[in-house]
Amino acid sequence: MKLTKEDARAIADALRKAAEAVDKYLDDNYKKISREEYESLYESFHTIQRISSFATTVAVGLALDALTKPAAELKKVIKQAKEKIETLKTIGHVIRVVAGVVDLAASVMARDPNAIVTSVTNLGNLMKETEDV
Repeated sequence: MKLTKEDARAIADALRKAAEAVDKYLDDNYKKISREEYESLYESFHTIQRISSFATTVAVGLALDALTKPAAELKKVIKQAKEKIETLKTIGHVIRVVAGVVDLAASVMARDPNAIVTSVTNLGNLMKETEDV
């Protein structure tokens, strides 16, 4: 079975919601269940959370794999931001785009795929939003 990034994200979200349900159950019923039952459910809650985090990592990895040439695409968006900065006339717009580039640079330095994808998306949105008239 081939897993798409959308499938992995949906699985991660479903697992996170299941963990939240277990956590709520524990909060609502802590006086009604034994200590052993509580500890067992609490450990299961954390296991589901960890697996949800892993599924999120898998989804991000699949999203990055979907980029045919991640380095080339990162260079492209950075070049577009540079060109945008050179043409903007409103200082507020320049500051916003520069902040987006800083965010992307920090994500790359952290080697965090999730942050990189988010930063690229945010930077693209910022460049669209900062059209000088």
